[in-house]
Amino acid sequence: MRSAWNPAKEVRWRQIEDNLFTVQFGCLGDWNIAMLNGPWLFRNQALILEYDGFTNPRSIKLDKIAVWAGVLKLPDNYLEEPVIKGMCRKMGKITEVQIQLPAGYVGAFVRLRVDLDINKKLERFVSITRAGKKDWYQVKYENMPTFCNHCGLLGHWYEECGTGEHDPMKFEWGDFILADE
Repeated sequence: MRSAWNPAKEVRWRQIEDNLFTVQFGCLGDWNIAMLNGPWLFRNQALILEYDGFTNPRSIKLDKIAVWAGVLKLPDNYLEEPVIKGMCRKMGKITEVQIQLPAGYVGAFVRLRVDLDINKKLERFVSITRAGKKDWYQVKYENMPTFCNHCGLLGHWYEECGTGEHDPMKFEWGDFILADE
């Protein structure tokens, strides 16, 4: 992670138990990069960051990952933060909405930062009902860890799901939910 974060100051790692570590940053700028610029992947698995420095690390429920997602081709009248948060609430807790895209991002989409529950299926589409008609909009995720094309959960892929024998023609998830890099 040192090369990904490129910290200005010393970073101290402490192993609590197998697969559980605490990380102490030498300055606020390094902490902000690690906490706000993710998700961070190690061997294509998500690094879940959530620690206040005071709580017993073993007591923290590590079940959320903050990711960036795009909702494609929303009509102009839906480009309001409360509307976007409402239609995307099934995805998880929305922590930021970017209606005006930052430099380097081009396209007909809004970008949002969402805390995904790693125990829930990824949302492929979001919807809004207007005048009794439900309209659907595709979701694309940025920099995602391994996920299953069969069940839509994070942390494994389809050959590790159930018996591992699945018809690829019946997959409901796939690379189509990934944003172009």
